[in-house]
Amino acid sequence: MLLKHLADHAAQRPDLPPPYYRMRPVPWALQLDRSGNPTADGLASLKDSAHHPSGRPMPAPYVYRSGRKPPPTLLVDTLQFVFAMPKDESDKELEEANRRNDAYIELLQRWRDSADGDWRADAVLSFFLNEKHLNVKLPEDAKPSDTVAIRISGEDGYVHMLGSAKECWADVVRERKSAGGTRGVCLSCGKDGDLLDTIPEPIKGGAIPSSSGRTRDAQLVSINKPAQGRGGVIQLGNTPICGRCGGQAMSVLNVLLADPDHRFRGSDAVTVWWLREEQELPLVPALDSVDAADVKAIYDAADKANEDADPDGPNTFYAVTLAANQSRAVLKDWVDVPLPEALTAVTAWFDQHRLLDGWKGEKRVLPLWQLARACGRWHKEKKQYIDGSAPKAAQSALLRSALTRVPVPVWVLPHLLQRIRADARVDLPRAALLQLILFRPPFEETDMTIEDDAAVVWGRAFAVLESIQRKAIPDVNTTIGDRYLNNAMTRPQATLSRLFPLAKSHLGKLKRSAKPSDKTAGYALESKLKGLLARFPDGGPPERFDLRDQAAFVVGYSRQGNEDTAEARARAAARQTND
Repeated sequence: MLLKHLADHAAQRPDLPPPYYRMRPVPWALQLDRSGNPTADGLASLKDSAHHPSGRPMPAPYVYRSGRKPPPTLLVDTLQFVFAMPKDESDKELEEANRRNDAYIELLQRWRDSADGDWRADAVLSFFLNEKHLNVKLPEDAKPSDTVAIRISGEDGYVHMLGSAKECWADVVRERKSAGGTRGVCLSCGKDGDLLDTIPEPIKGGAIPSSSGRTRDAQLVSINKPAQGRGGVIQLGNTPICGRCGGQAMSVLNVLLADPDHRFRGSDAVTVWWLREEQELPLVPALDSVDAADVKAIYDAADKANEDADPDGPNTFYAVTLAANQSRAVLKDWVDVPLPEALTAVTAWFDQHRLLDGWKGEKRVLPLWQLARACGRWHKEKKQYIDGSAPKAAQSALLRSALTRVPVPVWVLPHLLQRIRADARVDLPRAALLQLILFRPPFEETDMTIEDDAAVVWGRAFAVLESIQRKAIPDVNTTIGDRYLNNAMTRPQATLSRLFPLAKSHLGKLKRSAKPSDKTAGYALESKLKGLLARFPDGGPPERFDLRDQAAFVVGYSRQGNEDTAEARARAAARQTND
């Protein structure tokens, strides 16, 4: 269960803010002396134009609030609540600002009464009860929605970080979110106690990517109407969660969403991951960065996991993928597998799409974002993929396949082949993704089986035909790959019949050339082409290819092209060394 595993993870995260606190930018600070008098005429700015233009980030009391008369938060709140600053000068807004300020002071009184004689609570409350806050000069650029924090001279930190303030705020939130007074057994911790009516903290706005660009807070559980809930039960009626577990779960989720090492952002969704027993392991980051050290760490961890048998059982890998629908979070995927299984899945992902890069002269694994981007449209003039042209679901779908070893979604194959035909472009990411598809169910090819496949052989032969043309006509504007790739993918026999006479003509020209290098290349290319054509069982490629064969053709075409490029670069490097 998601909420339980999130709450259990709280013990593994020393960077968690206090319960029902959230990292928030605070632009203003009020400084008081020990008697509750302001030490300056106005508020001190906490803005830093270079690093924190919106204010200093700090953990501050927070809870989701809505409605026409929202309640206050303890100590850190907007200027409307703290200084009765209205949105405008209308009677309605003046009345609302005064209401909010009265509610804020009432909450301060509750804190003072629970603070067990803490003089700092007395000093803060004195400042407000004596209405000194109404005489504070507010900065000209201050807005009613700006937040303000309070500190006392000679004291370290802000008063909202005092233990008494944290305890008081936690009690307040639990009361607000358990207004029904329901008691029962928590589904997460299994203990009897007061149960929440609603989740106390939303997912922070902007933490989940949105195609609309909206960055509103999103509720993880939002069942407001009987028609939405099982058996007509609304809110958390079917998900009994105590205040402690609900608060910890959402606090952990927001921290994970803000942590680049535990977050993977796609175009329309975000995946966060964690381990039951925390350890340094770049499992998901390695998929997107393919940093050599990170990839090696994954292989080393997989080997160790297979060698060592943990008497307490293997560690567990969790990942949740979230999208946003206005102010609601949408749970798109949930992964809960033993860590060795996740490690095996990721290493298989690397192994199955690894291809030779002819320019680098080595086999490479590619970042997941690059594989997803390869599903987009290619801009021939700019020689790059068009931003936003790849299907929005591609990145999340590939991530799930990488983490769980499930097949790549069935729509990827026809979509990618259509893009290759439309763009007349095959590159390493596209070929690697097609190879990955072929190496997974339902095809389950391997290097040993696919190399003798007629479609792969034809792809290699087509690449050699293109190399013959390039060698014979060095300044060619349009290659056979530009003109005939689409036909070669779908109607190989007819394409070979069309291109073979041209290749013979080009080879004759090369073999008659006065340049020894051209003559040598002509005989070498002729031998390579004959060797490939001789591998066809019936003397030539089939008449037509289905989708699977088209993918295999592209893999063979890419492999041959990259091998030829690597050989040419190696020969050039050897000549430079000899010279």
